Amino acid sequence: RQSVMFLGCSHTMGIGVPLENIWPTLVSKELNLKMINLGIGGSGIDTAFRLANHYISQLKPKIVIHLQSTQARMCLVTEDIIHEFLPSIYPKEFENFYFKWINYEENLILHELKHNLAIEMICNRHNIRYLPLPYDDLIFLDLARDIAHFGIKSHEKFADKVLTYF
Repeated sequence: RQSVMFLGCSHTMGIGVPLENIWPTLVSKELNLKMINLGIGGSGIDTAFRLANHYISQLKPKIVIHLQSTQARMCLVTEDIIHEFLPSIYPKEFENFYFKWINYEENLILHELKHNLAIEMICNRHNIRYLPLPYDDLIFLDLARDIAHFGIKSHEKFADKVLTYF
């Protein structure tokens, strides 16, 4: 059975919402495609690219849908850990670099653009449809049980919006 791959952060992963109610489940069910949900909480476009680069050629989904996180997220791989930088939380040893990087909007725009183009190229190479969705497309209607993420109604509404592309 063909599949649809989802990339993104905690909103794609579905933190705080039952699996059957998260937008990737709803979209994959409506498209009659097997769901491959690679959403990772707290991650950004670097992680989306790393996962796409590794898994697309192996799993060969029919579609890749990427809900982008906020532009200010980035990732740094060191010998012992993958550091996910968030606007408010980052490793102190990288504070100067991150503070300078995040305060110039051109860095954010170029960082997102180059990764989106790279994921699109990987998809094109395998004749896979790529659908990047901006973070601003999320629709807030309610909260999840953790009171920090979008809730069931928000996931349903966002799934409806995603399905308009098909």
